[in-house]
Amino acid sequence: MRACNSDGVWNETGAALYLTAEPYWWETAWFRVVAPLAAAGLLGGGTLLGLRRRHRRQIEHLKLLQATDRERTRIAADLHDDLGARLTELSLLGSLGVRPAIPLAQAQDYLGEVAAKSRNMVAALDEIVWAVKPENDLMPSVTSYLCHYAQRFFESTPVLCRLDVATGLADLSFNSEQRHGLLLALKEALSNVVRHSAATEVWLRIFVRHGRLHVVVEDNGHGLPGTDPTAGADGLANMRGRLTGMGGTCNVRSAPEQGTTVEFALPVSP
Repeated sequence: MRACNSDGVWNETGAALYLTAEPYWWETAWFRVVAPLAAAGLLGGGTLLGLRRRHRRQIEHLKLLQATDRERTRIAADLHDDLGARLTELSLLGSLGVRPAIPLAQAQDYLGEVAAKSRNMVAALDEIVWAVKPENDLMPSVTSYLCHYAQRFFESTPVLCRLDVATGLADLSFNSEQRHGLLLALKEALSNVVRHSAATEVWLRIFVRHGRLHVVVEDNGHGLPGTDPTAGADGLANMRGRLTGMGGTCNVRSAPEQGTTVEFALPVSP
């Protein structure tokens, strides 16, 4: 800026005022560089996240298919090996019972065997249906079925069955494979009590500790022998292998004349 005074003398040097117009952030050079890179990163990240989610869903779907195939294979094996063999026995007994050459008393014995095996088949079929139905995954159904099974098992024996079931199990669940495996292991443990322990009393205890379901079979029998198991006596190994295959454990504690305790532990889900 230049000006003159009243005498007409001009200020040739003048005065200056410098102004700087700052650009908006979207007008800066760094934004022009960073914006495309950020957009590409977001696009790539979104695409990668979408792919991961899709792959995760595919993996979950494959796991579900594998679990379904395993369950179908197990059911088919149960139907073929258990019920199929029993139906064959019924057929043979029926054929023997209707032969005209056998005495009446022997035919009645055959018919009695047919009736007994038929009842066993009904129980076996009930176990298969119980293991398959998804509504039985909840813990109240599991504990109720195991308790009723144990009580029915000892009804025709001199062994007194007592139950000890903890509270607060309603919010936990099992899957079908765990329920079926646990039932088979429990059947083996109860059968060992009747066949080998000479016990008069057995406790079935069910509780949860540290995120694992514990099913304990405790008897007051004469305990396990200190010697190695005889050939063919592989029930304990079968129980341990079954529980290990499901991510659980099977512990056996025994002492001469002090009974035996078999404890199954399996992880449970909320």
